[in-house]
Amino acid sequence: MIFYLASYIWIYQRMQDAIAAELKTNHIAEVAVGSLVLPYSAFFRSALLQTEYSVDAGFAKSRKRARIAVDITGGITNLRARIHSDGLAELQKLTGNKFVFAYLTDLKILRPAIDEYMGQLIHNKQIAQFEIETFDNRGPYILVVLPNQQQDANARAASLATDLHKHLTQTQQLQVSQVVIKVVDAQPYLANKTIRVIARGTAGNN
Repeated sequence: MIFYLASYIWIYQRMQDAIAAELKTNHIAEVAVGSLVLPYSAFFRSALLQTEYSVDAGFAKSRKRARIAVDITGGITNLRARIHSDGLAELQKLTGNKFVFAYLTDLKILRPAIDEYMGQLIHNKQIAQFEIETFDNRGPYILVVLPNQQQDANARAASLATDLHKHLTQTQQLQVSQVVIKVVDAQPYLANKTIRVIARGTAGNN
Protein backbone atom coordinates (compact mmCIF):
# COMPACT_ATOMS: atom_id res chain seq x y z
CA MET A 1 0.00 0.00 0.00
CA ILE A 2 2.83 2.40 0.91
CA PHE A 3 4.64 1.53 -2.37
CA TYR A 4 1.47 2.16 -4.38
CA LEU A 5 0.89 5.53 -2.69
CA ALA A 6 4.50 6.62 -3.19
CA SER A 7 4.40 5.56 -6.86
CA TYR A 8 1.13 7.40 -7.41
CA ILE A 9 2.54 10.60 -5.90
CA TRP A 10 5.69 10.29 -8.02
CA ILE A 11 3.73 9.89 -11.27
CA TYR A 12 1.33 12.69 -10.26
CA GLN A 13 4.29 15.03 -9.78
CA ARG A 14 5.83 13.95 -13.11
CA MET A 15 2.52 14.85 -14.81
CA GLN A 16 2.63 18.29 -13.21
CA ASP A 17 6.24 18.69 -14.39
CA ALA A 18 5.25 17.69 -17.94
CA ILE A 19 2.40 20.22 -17.95
CA ALA A 20 4.71 22.94 -16.64
CA ALA A 21 7.14 22.12 -19.49
CA GLU A 22 4.26 22.44 -21.98
CA LEU A 23 3.46 25.90 -20.59
CA LYS A 24 7.09 26.91 -21.06
CA THR A 25 7.11 25.58 -24.64
CA ASN A 26 4.07 27.73 -25.42
CA HIS A 27 5.59 30.81 -23.76
CA ILE A 28 2.91 31.06 -21.09
CA ALA A 29 4.68 32.64 -18.14
CA GLU A 30 3.87 32.80 -14.45
CA VAL A 31 0.94 30.38 -14.55
CA ALA A 32 1.08 27.76 -11.80
CA VAL A 33 0.00 24.16 -12.33
CA GLY A 34 -2.44 23.08 -9.61
CA SER A 35 -4.44 19.95 -8.87
CA LEU A 36 -5.02 17.20 -11.43
CA VAL A 37 -8.11 15.05 -11.79
CA LEU A 38 -6.95 11.78 -13.33
CA PRO A 39 -8.89 9.01 -15.10
CA TYR A 40 -9.46 5.95 -12.92
CA SER A 41 -6.85 3.89 -14.79
CA ALA A 42 -4.28 6.66 -15.38
CA PHE A 43 -1.76 5.45 -12.79
CA PHE A 44 -1.65 1.90 -14.13
CA ARG A 45 -1.61 3.00 -17.76
CA SER A 46 1.30 5.38 -17.14
CA ALA A 47 3.19 2.82 -15.09
CA LEU A 48 2.81 -0.07 -17.51
CA LEU A 49 2.15 1.23 -21.02
CA GLN A 50 2.98 3.83 -23.62
CA THR A 51 -0.50 5.30 -23.64
CA GLU A 52 -2.61 8.41 -24.10
CA TYR A 53 -5.38 9.90 -21.98
CA SER A 54 -6.67 13.27 -20.79
CA VAL A 55 -6.46 14.83 -17.32
CA ASP A 56 -8.42 17.76 -15.91
CA ALA A 57 -5.73 20.21 -14.80
CA GLY A 58 -6.04 23.29 -12.62
CA PHE A 59 -4.09 26.47 -13.36
CA ALA A 60 -3.74 29.74 -11.48
CA LYS A 61 -2.22 33.18 -11.75
CA SER A 62 -2.82 35.59 -8.89
CA ARG A 63 -6.54 35.24 -8.14
CA LYS A 64 -7.46 33.94 -11.59
CA ARG A 65 -8.22 30.23 -11.95
CA ALA A 66 -8.98 27.86 -14.83
CA ARG A 67 -9.44 24.13 -15.34
CA ILE A 68 -8.41 22.74 -18.72
CA ALA A 69 -8.17 19.30 -20.32
CA VAL A 70 -4.56 18.27 -20.98
CA ASP A 71 -3.48 15.26 -23.04
CA ILE A 72 -0.89 13.02 -21.40
CA THR A 73 1.15 10.59 -23.51
CA GLY A 74 4.02 8.21 -22.88
CA GLY A 75 4.93 5.94 -20.01
CA ILE A 76 6.40 6.26 -16.56
CA THR A 77 9.81 7.49 -17.75
CA ASN A 78 8.74 9.83 -20.56
CA LEU A 79 5.43 11.48 -19.75
CA ARG A 80 4.56 14.31 -22.12
CA ALA A 81 1.73 16.85 -21.96
CA ARG A 82 -0.12 18.69 -24.70
CA ILE A 83 -2.63 21.50 -24.38
CA HIS A 84 -5.01 22.09 -27.29
CA SER A 85 -5.42 25.50 -28.89
CA ASP A 86 -8.67 26.27 -27.04
CA GLY A 87 -6.94 25.48 -23.74
CA LEU A 88 -3.96 27.67 -24.66
CA ALA A 89 -6.35 30.51 -25.43
CA GLU A 90 -7.99 30.06 -22.03
CA LEU A 91 -4.61 30.10 -20.29
CA GLN A 92 -3.59 33.25 -22.11
CA LYS A 93 -6.63 34.94 -20.57
CA LEU A 94 -5.07 34.30 -17.16
CA THR A 95 -2.01 36.26 -18.27
CA GLY A 96 -4.03 39.00 -19.94
CA ASN A 97 -2.58 38.16 -23.36
CA LYS A 98 -4.38 37.10 -26.52
CA PHE A 99 -3.41 33.69 -27.90
CA VAL A 100 -2.05 33.71 -31.43
CA PHE A 101 -0.50 31.01 -33.59
CA ALA A 102 2.84 32.76 -33.43
CA TYR A 103 4.90 30.13 -35.24
CA LEU A 104 2.46 29.06 -37.96
CA THR A 105 1.38 30.18 -41.37
CA ASP A 106 -2.20 31.51 -41.19
CA LEU A 107 -4.58 28.59 -40.72
CA LYS A 108 -6.68 29.83 -43.64
CA ILE A 109 -3.70 28.86 -45.84
CA LEU A 110 -2.34 25.95 -43.82
CA ARG A 111 -5.55 23.97 -43.40
CA PRO A 112 -6.38 23.75 -47.16
CA ALA A 113 -2.76 22.73 -47.88
CA ILE A 114 -3.05 19.86 -45.40
CA ASP A 115 -6.48 18.85 -46.73
CA GLU A 116 -5.17 18.74 -50.30
CA TYR A 117 -2.09 16.68 -49.41
CA MET A 118 -3.93 14.21 -47.21
CA GLY A 119 -6.73 13.93 -49.77
CA GLN A 120 -4.15 12.85 -52.33
CA LEU A 121 -2.98 10.13 -49.95
CA ILE A 122 -6.56 8.86 -49.76
CA HIS A 123 -6.82 8.95 -53.55
CA ASN A 124 -3.62 6.89 -53.79
CA LYS A 125 -4.96 4.49 -51.11
CA GLN A 126 -2.05 5.24 -48.79
CA ILE A 127 -4.49 6.14 -46.01
CA ALA A 128 -8.19 5.40 -45.63
CA GLN A 129 -9.33 8.53 -43.82
CA PHE A 130 -7.98 11.55 -41.95
CA GLU A 131 -9.17 14.36 -39.72
CA ILE A 132 -7.35 17.47 -38.53
CA GLU A 133 -7.78 17.12 -34.78
CA THR A 134 -6.38 20.48 -33.70
CA PHE A 135 -3.50 22.94 -34.01
CA ASP A 136 -1.21 24.41 -31.42
CA ASN A 137 1.42 27.08 -32.07
CA ARG A 138 3.82 24.43 -33.39
CA GLY A 139 1.62 22.79 -35.99
CA PRO A 140 -1.21 20.35 -36.73
CA TYR A 141 -2.32 17.16 -34.99
CA ILE A 142 -3.92 14.80 -37.48
CA LEU A 143 -5.91 11.62 -36.93
CA VAL A 144 -5.35 8.94 -39.58
CA VAL A 145 -7.00 5.61 -40.40
CA LEU A 146 -4.71 3.22 -42.25
CA PRO A 147 -6.16 1.08 -45.07
CA ASN A 148 -4.35 -1.98 -43.76
CA GLN A 149 -4.38 -2.42 -39.99
CA GLN A 150 -1.69 -5.09 -40.30
CA GLN A 151 0.91 -2.46 -41.23
CA ASP A 152 3.54 -1.37 -38.73
CA ALA A 153 1.46 1.52 -37.44
CA ASN A 154 4.32 3.25 -35.59
CA ALA A 155 6.58 3.22 -38.64
CA ARG A 156 3.74 4.41 -40.87
CA ALA A 157 2.82 7.24 -38.48
CA ALA A 158 6.44 8.42 -38.40
CA SER A 159 6.70 8.27 -42.20
CA LEU A 160 3.43 10.18 -42.73
CA ALA A 161 4.49 12.89 -40.27
CA THR A 162 7.90 13.29 -41.94
CA ASP A 163 6.45 13.43 -45.45
CA LEU A 164 3.74 15.95 -44.51
CA HIS A 165 6.19 18.18 -42.63
CA LYS A 166 8.56 18.14 -45.62
CA HIS A 167 5.69 18.91 -48.03
CA LEU A 168 4.43 21.85 -45.98
CA THR A 169 7.81 23.39 -45.15
CA GLN A 170 9.87 22.62 -48.27
CA THR A 171 7.42 22.17 -51.13
CA GLN A 172 4.80 24.69 -50.02
CA GLN A 173 7.23 26.94 -48.10
CA LEU A 174 4.81 27.27 -45.18
CA GLN A 175 5.80 27.96 -41.60
CA VAL A 176 5.24 24.82 -39.52
CA SER A 177 7.44 23.74 -36.63
CA GLN A 178 5.93 20.32 -35.98
CA VAL A 179 3.52 17.76 -37.43
CA VAL A 180 1.95 15.03 -35.31
CA ILE A 181 0.20 12.05 -36.91
CA LYS A 182 -1.98 9.87 -34.65
CA VAL A 183 -3.04 6.55 -36.14
CA VAL A 184 -6.39 5.49 -34.70
CA ASP A 185 -8.03 2.09 -34.42
CA ALA A 186 -10.18 1.90 -37.56
CA GLN A 187 -13.25 0.00 -36.35
CA PRO A 188 -14.42 2.26 -33.48
CA TYR A 189 -13.41 5.43 -35.31
CA LEU A 190 -15.30 4.58 -38.50
CA ALA A 191 -18.29 3.31 -36.51
CA ASN A 192 -18.88 6.30 -34.23
CA LYS A 193 -15.75 8.53 -34.23
CA THR A 194 -14.39 6.90 -31.06
CA ILE A 195 -10.69 7.75 -30.91
CA ARG A 196 -8.30 5.04 -29.73
CA VAL A 197 -4.75 5.97 -30.68
CA ILE A 198 -2.62 2.96 -31.63
CA ALA A 199 0.47 4.78 -32.94
CA ARG A 200 1.93 8.26 -33.03
CA GLY A 201 4.51 9.89 -35.29
CA THR A 202 6.13 13.31 -34.90
CA ALA A 203 8.27 15.30 -37.32
CA GLY A 204 9.92 18.68 -37.01
CA ASN A 205 11.15 20.58 -33.98
CA ASN A 206 9.55 19.17 -30.81
